[in-house]
Amino acid sequence: MLEAVQRMHGVITVDELKAREQGHYVVVDMRVSVNPRLSVWEGHEISKRIKHQLMKQYHHVTDVTIHVIPYDAGYPYKPGNETDVGELPTVIH
Repeated sequence: MLEAVQRMHGVITVDELKAREQGHYVVVDMRVSVNPRLSVWEGHEISKRIKHQLMKQYHHVTDVTIHVIPYDAGYPYKPGNETDVGELPTVIH
């Protein structure tokens, strides 16, 4: 599930991913970082795509809550995420 989200266009990092069982189903809560220059609308569109993809790919997932935050290069992310924020794509140009 983590890799599926990390590969999605617009997602820079998945900072947190929690999944919990509710009866026979799974509820997912996650926090993703996106380009800080994106509008609120663009961030919301990314979260809608993530939710749609996860619920389509994992039939036992009944709800996905996504918290979209701006990417902060100073935050101690895992090595390999040294992306220059100026090079990050935006939906609206």
